[in-house]
Amino acid sequence: MIYGFSESNGRLSAAQMHRRSDCHEGLLWLDVIDPTEQERAWIEQAYGYTLASYEDIGEIAASARFFRDAHGVHLNAYSLVTNGTGMAADGRAFVLARNVAVAFDLVGNRLFTLHREDLPEFRTLRSGAEQIVAPIADARDLLLELMERRMARAADLLQEMHGHLEVISRSIFDHRRPDMEQVLADLAHLEDSNSKGRLALLDNLRSLKLLARASVLTDAQGERLDAVITDVDSLVTHVSFFFSKIDFLMDSAMGMINIEQNKVIKLFSIAAVFFLPPTLVATVYGMNFERMPELHWQYGYAFALVLMVLSAAATIWFFRRRGWL
Repeated sequence: MIYGFSESNGRLSAAQMHRRSDCHEGLLWLDVIDPTEQERAWIEQAYGYTLASYEDIGEIAASARFFRDAHGVHLNAYSLVTNGTGMAADGRAFVLARNVAVAFDLVGNRLFTLHREDLPEFRTLRSGAEQIVAPIADARDLLLELMERRMARAADLLQEMHGHLEVISRSIFDHRRPDMEQVLADLAHLEDSNSKGRLALLDNLRSLKLLARASVLTDAQGERLDAVITDVDSLVTHVSFFFSKIDFLMDSAMGMINIEQNKVIKLFSIAAVFFLPPTLVATVYGMNFERMPELHWQYGYAFALVLMVLSAAATIWFFRRRGWL
């Protein structure tokens, strides 16, 4: 699927490309979503440019994430997107996240973007292209607009995850005690999503800093890029705090689980001590030696029962007096 964007008087208009003839020279941006071999051929025939493969845009080496060649500037970066929702211990749904690799290619005064699936920031820009406030003079402005929207989207997802973490934090220290196994599972999911967010932010931060040093932007565009880099820096700091808080909550949840287990063990230990004196009395009077004075006593059975009850009550009284119960 290919969407073509053309500019007129600083405003964008978007249309889907259905045939080779739709790929004309007037297009400023081509957003390519999981293209077929035929669509790749259209672009190569119309613009003399070959789109990268998915293996290329997934490379992790810095030299493969940002580079320049005879065609222009190439920037590959992860985009943080939702991966459905999970269910928290309190019954609320929370966001799961994943990364999608995206290629940004500035070829002359034309921007090519390539990704496997339709992403929210691209979709919203496509649907509201004519309402973009910032003036669009060339493909570099489009690239900056996309970067600003991507970072805004990532910030929204991180803020939403932080809100869910606050809910889990309150539930851990709630006197009603939720299912701690579920809490640990929720924290593990959030830590995984946060890890993917950190990877996406650091990847974008590295690429944006390389773009700033590439000397391909005007002064005004450079200022916009600096603002985006500052935002990403602040988000990286937030993610680091997020990691620390998740680790603290995991330790707290494990501590709560240990406390509950210790309470159960304590209960069984106290119960065993309570029954120890009655068991001793029953053992003594359960012996059947020939010379036992109480063996033929009329009230011996009742006396043994009363003695067992009194010994258990005395043990309970002693424990309460010492504050162990």
